[in-house]
Amino acid sequence: MMTAMMQYSYQVNNISELNTRLLEMAFCSGFFIRSTYYRWNSERRISDVFVQNENIFKVAFNSNIEDPLFRDLTMIGVIRDMPLKELESAFCKSKEDVKALREEYSVAPHYVVSSDTYAFTEQKRQTNFYTPSDPSLCRVYEIWTKETEECWYCHDYATGKEYIEDFSNLKSIEEENEKRKREMQRLGFEATKEDLIYYEYKLRDFWYVRYMTPNGNVIFQGETPFEHGSHPITISAFPMINGEVFPPAEESIDIQRI
Repeated sequence: MMTAMMQYSYQVNNISELNTRLLEMAFCSGFFIRSTYYRWNSERRISDVFVQNENIFKVAFNSNIEDPLFRDLTMIGVIRDMPLKELESAFCKSKEDVKALREEYSVAPHYVVSSDTYAFTEQKRQTNFYTPSDPSLCRVYEIWTKETEECWYCHDYATGKEYIEDFSNLKSIEEENEKRKREMQRLGFEATKEDLIYYEYKLRDFWYVRYMTPNGNVIFQGETPFEHGSHPITISAFPMINGEVFPPAEESIDIQRI
């Protein structure tokens, strides 16, 4: 089943071509960066897996990484430029949302609300952090951060289930334990720890995403929706020794002669 799913994803997203381009980028930069989402496909009219390679010049992350598996990653952000209609389709759930989003981008720095033509001039190619090179596009910042919150680690000995409960739900855990004690007493037994829910204070890590406009306003935010509990961006670097990255091209080509 997994093989069939992988093959389907490869075909839908043309992964073979993406892999070729990813290898070229890695050879020149030392970075492999790719993102995987599950979103609505307008052409096929279904929700489906969407895979894309990321532009390394539009990706940022915490600079103190030394782990080659990037397990010490705590923040990663991607700059995305897209048409206003695509932005509305992704984030607007009502006509009020569409109106608010259009107002937001009508006052964004150097943003053109509508543009049917685009002149490729050197001046317009000079982009910056706030402005896309194509003024007809909208810039949005996708920022993933690893955050921490208080919670209760719970182990239900009766079912063997381990889970995390919100910090504010301590009363419900205690009430459930009291209910079980009363039930055991009614049956003529005394409740033991194997019949109860064990719980302890814990700080849990989780990934949180924010989509922000050039004005600094958040148009969407929330905890990661993915089952794996992380962000959707796959990143690796070469050789990642002591936190250093350099392209393999440097080992085979004299940079001074390029």
